[in-house]
Amino acid sequence: MKKLFLIMTLLAVTLPSQATTLKIATLLPDGTSIMQAMRAGGKEIESLTEGRVKFKFYPGGVMGNDASVMRKMRIGQLHGGAFTSGTMADLYPDAQIYSLPFLLNNKAEVDHIRAQFDAEIFAGLEEAGMVPMGLATGGFAYLMSQQPIRKMSDLGDKKLWLPQGDKLIAIAIEEIGANGVPLGLGDVYTGLQTGLIDTAGTSPAGAIALQWYTQVKYVTDYPLGYLGGWLAIGAKAWKKLSPADQKIVKDVWARVYAQIDAETWSGSSNAIAALKNQGIEFVAVDVDDKLNWQAATERALLRAGEAGAYNPETLQRLRDELERFRAQ
Repeated sequence: MKKLFLIMTLLAVTLPSQATTLKIATLLPDGTSIMQAMRAGGKEIESLTEGRVKFKFYPGGVMGNDASVMRKMRIGQLHGGAFTSGTMADLYPDAQIYSLPFLLNNKAEVDHIRAQFDAEIFAGLEEAGMVPMGLATGGFAYLMSQQPIRKMSDLGDKKLWLPQGDKLIAIAIEEIGANGVPLGLGDVYTGLQTGLIDTAGTSPAGAIALQWYTQVKYVTDYPLGYLGGWLAIGAKAWKKLSPADQKIVKDVWARVYAQIDAETWSGSSNAIAALKNQGIEFVAVDVDDKLNWQAATERALLRAGEAGAYNPETLQRLRDELERFRAQ
């Protein structure tokens, strides 16, 4: 009996742990540079964990929109996904604090503010049951449309994409006097194609990756706000990994997402040039009308904060830090 116990103990120590395959869904089309980086990250994790942790990706929206992915995570069909900040804000409102309209103006401001607030936001999401692996920039969002938009009043008769379930953007669309049409990200291309919508907000790189640029003719040359994309794993699946493997996974994804972030920023000007080369016209906002945009934004932020779309106290701390940074 003693000998049998010793053999069993040795086996427990020497045999590899059972492999865990984490199933990750995303709306990103397969073959894009971001998907290539994610697949490479998954392979590196599999190698470093000696096969204990594997990643299986479902790109191109084959698992549905963000809401569908969240539902499938709850029943264990999926374990994580690449999500918009608006989706993550349903779990932890401050997940979209960086994306509030007209808040951050350039990469230097984004980098500084993220260095101050990322740890707090990552911890808040983890406490809410979603373990973030990384946040990568999508650049700055612009209005892209089938008719030129130079003034806020030009939006009065437009059918503007409203990201499904995004309370903040819903309120902002109301305040600027536009007609919001709620759609999942995966339905925007078809919406533009069929005329269900005629205006959508995204980054130049996003418009190219998602092929939206083929359905618009104009870009309003006035950045609306910062876009970020999250990679996150549900807490239930995350807890199945050993602490050592969790560290490997987090380290690899932190590096991969830093690489994606850097490449997206560096490619932003190329994406704008690519849109122009496709004949898309960039139109300027009337200078005097910018005050109207700003006023509508402040009204929307006030309402959205009261509705719980974000934490007003966090926004105030962020604005204070931003004011200190700009004064340097």
